[in-house]
Amino acid sequence: MYQGVPMKYFKFSCVILGFLILVGLFAPSMVDCPPLNQNDEAELDIEILQTAISLYYKDNNRLPEHLGNLNDGTIIYIKRLPQDPWVIEYQYSVVSADSFLLWSKGSILNSDALVLSAYKYEGNSFKKVVIAKSGFGT
Repeated sequence: MYQGVPMKYFKFSCVILGFLILVGLFAPSMVDCPPLNQNDEAELDIEILQTAISLYYKDNNRLPEHLGNLNDGTIIYIKRLPQDPWVIEYQYSVVSADSFLLWSKGSILNSDALVLSAYKYEGNSFKKVVIAKSGFGT
């Protein structure tokens, strides 16, 4: 123990530290977060797939032919291909050598929205491309 520092301050510091550790362990379980809607879940899955596709592209200098290439080679880019919240496989289409589309077929079949993302390689990574709504829907 340090000379001149009363023991009561040391004990008090230990009690405060213990309290903060307990709060840190139990506080997250007390926070009630609203569940994601199905379209938001699909968007998160698509971001995960986009990351795996980006890694594949950097290693192979080309886009995968299909999503199955992400987990069936010597390098596994994603452990398991997710299904959308409607339990349908995500759709993937190569548009050009450096751009692709990912979408949830279940979103258009089971909701009033299409969850679709387009990506293009720019610089050293894939960037999300804005898709114009013209001529789609009402």
